[in-house]
Amino acid sequence: MTPNFAEPTLVCSDPEAEIWINGVKKGIGRWSGRIAAGVYKFTTKKDFHDDVEKSYTIKAGDNSTITLDQPIPIYGRMSVNSTPFDATIYVDGNKVGLTPKLLNNILIGDHDVKIEKQGFVSVSQSVKVEKGKTSDVTVQLSKGQEVIFESNPDGATIYIDGKIAGTTPMTTTLPYGKHNVKAEKDGNTTELTITAKEDGEKTWNFDLRKRAQIAESSDINVTGNKKESRPWNTFFTVNFSYSTMPQFAYGFKVGQVQICGWYFGCLTNFNFKGAFHPLNNNTTYNLTGSTSTSRLSFTGGLVIRPIDFFSIIIGAGFGYRSLNVQTSDGDVWYSYKPRTFMGVDAAFGLMFHHNRVIGSLEAITTQFKTFELSLGIGFYITQSNKNN
Repeated sequence: MTPNFAEPTLVCSDPEAEIWINGVKKGIGRWSGRIAAGVYKFTTKKDFHDDVEKSYTIKAGDNSTITLDQPIPIYGRMSVNSTPFDATIYVDGNKVGLTPKLLNNILIGDHDVKIEKQGFVSVSQSVKVEKGKTSDVTVQLSKGQEVIFESNPDGATIYIDGKIAGTTPMTTTLPYGKHNVKAEKDGNTTELTITAKEDGEKTWNFDLRKRAQIAESSDINVTGNKKESRPWNTFFTVNFSYSTMPQFAYGFKVGQVQICGWYFGCLTNFNFKGAFHPLNNNTTYNLTGSTSTSRLSFTGGLVIRPIDFFSIIIGAGFGYRSLNVQTSDGDVWYSYKPRTFMGVDAAFGLMFHHNRVIGSLEAITTQFKTFELSLGIGFYITQSNKNN
């Protein structure tokens, strides 16, 4: 039987044009696939362009490549003027000439227009161009001063009179007069009121380092003659642990640390079947074979933070672990003595600090007879120094 279909490839010279077949969108720029033999209406479409439509007869077995005409751009005009003239014109980021200028063949739609001239404040606006019409852009450029904004560290967001202007280091032109300039990075903010004038100060620097960093670099404390210490951090983490019994447990840790600090933590698996009810060696039990584990831990201790990004945890407290067995007598559970440990929990681990996020890795033992690994994730809040 002779097949009654073809597998043509449709290609448009504009790779961004949509390809439609009989009113159904098939692809962008290129499409290939199987269609039945017959007469088809191929159309190319693109925003702000006129559609191009053409009928084709597709024969069975025709697997050739068909090149489609690209959509036809729809143009308007833009007249750009400025006072003073000879200002540079940018349309959608592309330099197109100096004012005054009539721009022909501007694609219809919204365009970003920027006009700038040395010694004057640049003006940016959105201009809508319509088919067969001339859009008028006329601006009055204000005299201004070119200024440079820098910061320590770099990458601070600059706000000028309440509006975002860019990130440091940056150069811009301010209209003559007073302006409120704010620099912000990682929660640290510095504000200045500056005056732009013909012979005014050109370079402005914002110091956004934390107080502790400034003190460490300068060895000066604003309240005395000794070096300022690291600020206090209050932290909270949620924890997940696993021991080789096997046993899972969940909990939390809370504390504070500067160079030294404290913490309190708790772990449990919320299962207390048989807890504190040991099997009696002189009693006969009917065991079902079902087992479970119980875990409870309260620890607290010392946190030492030798450097900014990690801390050492050393702690101790009360711990309880048990392997529990079930009896058939009223669904009663008992703890199995050889696998039950109660007494001192000892803990040692590390906490890692980064961008207000804190992670922890901790080893815990009960009576030095079991081993448990605990992972934690949480956050910390930086507070003002408490040593003043």
